[in-house]
Amino acid sequence: MIAPSVVHAADEVLPFYFAPMGSYVFSDDGRGTKDGIGGTVALGAHLGRNFDLELLGSYIKFGSKDQQSSMSQGAGGVGANIYLFRTDAGSGLFIHGDVLGSSKTYYHYGLGYDLMVGKYFGIRAEGLIRNQQFEHHEPQVNIGLRIPFGSNPPKQALPAPPPPPPPVEVVAVEAPAPPPPPPPCTPPEAGQPISLDGCKKGDNIVLRGVNFEFDKAVLTLNATVLLDQVAVALARRPDIKVEIGGHTDAKGTVKYNKKLSDARAASVRTYLMQKGVTAERMTSVGYGKIVAIASNDTDEGRALNRRVELTVTDSDPAAGAVESLQPGAPPEITPGAESVPAAAVPAAAVPAAAIAASAAPVAAASAKATVSIIDYEYSPKTVNVVAGGTVTWTNNDRVTHTVTFEGEDIKIKQGESYTKAYPAAGTFAYKCGIHPTMFGTVVAVAP
Repeated sequence: MIAPSVVHAADEVLPFYFAPMGSYVFSDDGRGTKDGIGGTVALGAHLGRNFDLELLGSYIKFGSKDQQSSMSQGAGGVGANIYLFRTDAGSGLFIHGDVLGSSKTYYHYGLGYDLMVGKYFGIRAEGLIRNQQFEHHEPQVNIGLRIPFGSNPPKQALPAPPPPPPPVEVVAVEAPAPPPPPPPCTPPEAGQPISLDGCKKGDNIVLRGVNFEFDKAVLTLNATVLLDQVAVALARRPDIKVEIGGHTDAKGTVKYNKKLSDARAASVRTYLMQKGVTAERMTSVGYGKIVAIASNDTDEGRALNRRVELTVTDSDPAAGAVESLQPGAPPEITPGAESVPAAAVPAAAVPAAAIAASAAPVAAASAKATVSIIDYEYSPKTVNVVAGGTVTWTNNDRVTHTVTFEGEDIKIKQGESYTKAYPAAGTFAYKCGIHPTMFGTVVAVAP
């Protein structure tokens, strides 16, 4: 018998056990006998939390149908139990398999359960298929005891901590009063506006309340109200740059959640650009479900994992906040912009004044731009074109996609292209009408 070598730290199961069981075999018609009655004995070794190895002996007596003779079969061999789950005391459901031999070879396989009543006593039950050299396939039931014995090695005690070093004589020296600490970079209290005044490179704020329509990257009304405050806070801190990170819970595949979080983070960035935050100050990335901050096993944990985070990627604390703005005041970016309510700015077309602050430099725009549809993505997601120019979409994917603009749906089959002209300046969002996680933006810049 092999002694156990590796045991889980919390595993209290004793290393060996003895299992006597009564056996009943339901004889099949091909045997020509009545059902069999007998016993099975197992001597086992506990080799791991979920694995036991056994030496087995079995004796079965089959009654004769003609009352003249009976049949007895005895055999011995080896078997193993692989536990699907198991408690520290040893109770659990297991898969059993063995091979026994005498004049013939027998195989047993099926399920069993150990129910430990105490550390040294338990009940064992098995439901198996008895296979005699592939001639007979007969159900067999074993019910008996599991009697553990032996002892586990004692747990090693942690070494005593080293003695403390001798005290060092400290001479008090009067130091100058330290400067006041900078304000902390923390999420706002309920009902308070967002502030980035104390934030520096590496700081992170979770934007609770930036929510989206189900399974889409469309911002809810409450989300836009909160993002208006974020735009004000970014206007007060023109010295910092941020990453907008999108996160999901664990429902769905890794690929699907990555695409959805990418689209949602890009949607937040586009909205802040429309509110006057320049594009070069922001990046967006979707992390999907890989950066969880709570358990995905509960509704509360999944709700915490569905979030948008603002991470400061660069800052110049010496520049400080813009003193001319008070918390909650609208960002003063373009003269006359305060006269246009935020709700009046359409998502598909933004005035040229906002484009000047948010779009890529004019030098990057061209008369013609191309977008490739590949692997359920628009590449690139944002293109710049001179007003009066054209954008061409080519479907290099394996399926048909529908490019949905405001008021029109264009179906593009595999290998086909579609060209659209943009005569006026503006920012134009579009999406795939079939796959909701696909989004893109065209920025038409005045020549």
